Amino acid sequence: ELAAGARLPPNSALEALPDALAAAHAAYVDQAGLSIGEGTLPVALFVVQPGEGNVADQRMLELALYERHGVQTLRCTLGEIATDAELRNGPSRGGGRPRP
Repeated sequence: ELAAGARLPPNSALEALPDALAAAHAAYVDQAGLSIGEGTLPVALFVVQPGEGNVADQRMLELALYERHGVQTLRCTLGEIATDAELRNGPSRGGGRPRP
């Protein structure tokens, strides 16, 4: 419990992590030869545990990634990836639904 008038310290990870993920996304888009506006840009995949309990922190990162950089995310468990994912040659749009 915080004392009256106390403030939480700033969360520098909430600033730095979305920027780093966006930089990796931009590097992949550039390397793959994609262009903004094609409507088929790759999403950032968040691999989560079934019944994930730390959703609030992760959603804050997802929201910052989208609001500041326009990068959509997709959340999947390892089980979902094992049963639903497929490897293709080159970039492709997966069957999941990205989240803004």
